[in-house]
Amino acid sequence: MKRILTVLFAILMFFPSSVLAAPAPAPSYSVTIPGGPTFWVHDVIRNESITIQVTDFPKGDPRYMVQLGRIGTLFEPIGVGELETNSGSSFRQTFRIPGRLHGQRNLAIQIVSRADGSYAHDIFANETGWNTNKLFTLSPVAHASSQDANSSVNIFQGPSFWVSDVDLSTSMPRITIKVEQYDGLDKYRVLVGENNANFQALPVLMLDKDSPFEGRYTFDLPSGLWDDDEIMIKLVNTHNGNSGSTAVTLAQDWEVITPYGQYTTTYFDLAAKSKEPRTGAPSTRILSVSQNTEVTLQLFNMPPEKEFLVTMGPIGTQGIGGFVIGTQTTGEGGNFIVTYPIPAQLQNEGLISIRFQSTSSGHYAFDYFANEDGYNAVTGGSTTLNPDWVLAAGTYPNTRIVSVVAGTSVSLTGTNFTKNDTYVVLMGLYGTQGIGGFVAGEIETGDSSAFSVTIDIPAELAGLDIIAIRLESKNADYYAYDFFYNR
Repeated sequence: MKRILTVLFAILMFFPSSVLAAPAPAPSYSVTIPGGPTFWVHDVIRNESITIQVTDFPKGDPRYMVQLGRIGTLFEPIGVGELETNSGSSFRQTFRIPGRLHGQRNLAIQIVSRADGSYAHDIFANETGWNTNKLFTLSPVAHASSQDANSSVNIFQGPSFWVSDVDLSTSMPRITIKVEQYDGLDKYRVLVGENNANFQALPVLMLDKDSPFEGRYTFDLPSGLWDDDEIMIKLVNTHNGNSGSTAVTLAQDWEVITPYGQYTTTYFDLAAKSKEPRTGAPSTRILSVSQNTEVTLQLFNMPPEKEFLVTMGPIGTQGIGGFVIGTQTTGEGGNFIVTYPIPAQLQNEGLISIRFQSTSSGHYAFDYFANEDGYNAVTGGSTTLNPDWVLAAGTYPNTRIVSVVAGTSVSLTGTNFTKNDTYVVLMGLYGTQGIGGFVAGEIETGDSSAFSVTIDIPAELAGLDIIAIRLESKNADYYAYDFFYNR
């Protein structure tokens, strides 16, 4: 018996300890795919590879596509492989970073179930040695909506948040934030760091589908920030990079201050600290329209000393590639009123998109207006604009690819679409989001915001491996885009 035990001991010593050790628990800011596994970034080699840790991999033989891309509105998923199905419930897997993404400072990873289309996103720094627990820097992302300043949300199509308390009464400083209008559709990572130009951030929380619509969240300030005077707090959408930020002084008589270099700001009334302050964000508001002549609008919370290119285009384009109206300098920034002429090429158009694009950074804002005398945002739009064509703030159309007949047709479902509306279906090259693509048909939504439909693939695209598809409303500034593998 003694000899058998000795042999067993020798065998155990021979195997690596990692085989016997229990898998590391998922950090609180890891990402979980609905009905699927949890993952987080374990290690990155710049411009070469990303290694992720996976836990709670479901039983059976599910298949999950792994995709990488840039964060922000330019996210175009690039397939880099699949999660291995024979690696057990917990494992690590490495994927190469495509050459198209080399040099990007921050990237996004997306994992999609081939079974039901459920997916999850996360963001990471393209830096050697980076993992979920380490510092990384995010550039500010500013967007605007057509909401007025009194009702605009802190994050474009996302939640509002602000600091409600800083507690220095214990040995570990604690900060509490209040979050409102969180719909649970996307995940938001809460980051903290020193309020300076670099904002090297540490993750402290993750908002996901289990988080309430309205709630308070208290977190311990990481020890490396205890000696700093000013702390910045940022919420970042892990899917598209939309973000909002605020900053506080780290003192017993704390106050909320302006985040360094950030144009999306939470404002706080110090005299009414206990009264749940409201928030403001970069936004636009249409004040008046003279049909085929000019539009007057107010700009809110614009960054100082920036030059913006002003363009107008057809509805659904967000002004991208539109007719150049001129440039707008922001001077001291903040809020101001401007008037622009409607170009001859868009006269008699029913709805027009207008866009402000910075000439020196990636910041932009867009809005739309009805080309009718007297139109303004205060009255909720033109008297002829069907209320069925207006979605609630923060709501936008979504699509899901159901099946494909290679070279022939694609079947999809739509949710959150405007009712009694007509959507033009466009298909084009992968990466174009369907903009300027071939017209493949039209969809009548009827009295429901959801539908299922099969669309023929244009002959010109039948041989492509991946196809972009876009649905644009004929009557309002709403659209949705997706892509599918033509197989």
